Amino acid sequence: MYERSQAASVEIGGTMVVVGGTTDDSDPTAGALEIYDTETEKWILRKDLRLSQPRHSFCAVPVNETTVMVLGGWGGRGPLDSTELINLATGKQSLGKPLPEPSYGHACLVTEINGQSGVLVTGGALTGQKARFLSFKTQKWTELSKLLFRTDGHKMVLIEGVPTLFSWENILKFDGEKWYQSDQKLADSRSAFTVTSVPGHLVDTSCTWTSG
Repeated sequence: MYERSQAASVEIGGTMVVVGGTTDDSDPTAGALEIYDTETEKWILRKDLRLSQPRHSFCAVPVNETTVMVLGGWGGRGPLDSTELINLATGKQSLGKPLPEPSYGHACLVTEINGQSGVLVTGGALTGQKARFLSFKTQKWTELSKLLFRTDGHKMVLIEGVPTLFSWENILKFDGEKWYQSDQKLADSRSAFTVTSVPGHLVDTSCTWTSG
């Protein structure tokens, strides 16, 4: 429904959600949340689920089958440390555990570290090399080993259970204790993009990679 940039998209409960973002003019999308209706094949604006703090340059993850967590970003008065929990089924919204410090341009991923399920947050324009983990169970943030370089505008996905970070032409992986550089690199350097995992049988084996 809205044209926007620097928003976040989340796959949750078998559908897609787009939230937040910014436009060239003053605002109507900064706090908007839209859900894709797979039956009508149309986007539905949920006016009841507008973010309490409009933001862009943030990240969002699915906490479970119905709840989206929004973390940090750039708000009307600058960088944010706030997080929001949005239950798509009940319409309930609440504040989550704040980030350790304001951050924008970071990436986040739901994963498991040291037997705890939670959210891994990496990089950012203000927090370049930092990696932080929020345990869903304890609701405590833990500082993990630093990234190999400062990064923002990057993306993360799980590949075969391994948190994998894409930034410019670089690919970093996390082994549970430290980050290491993959032997592969992207053919073209890039920022502010999107990434997703694809089942191996769908990959064209004729594709080539640049080795680092």
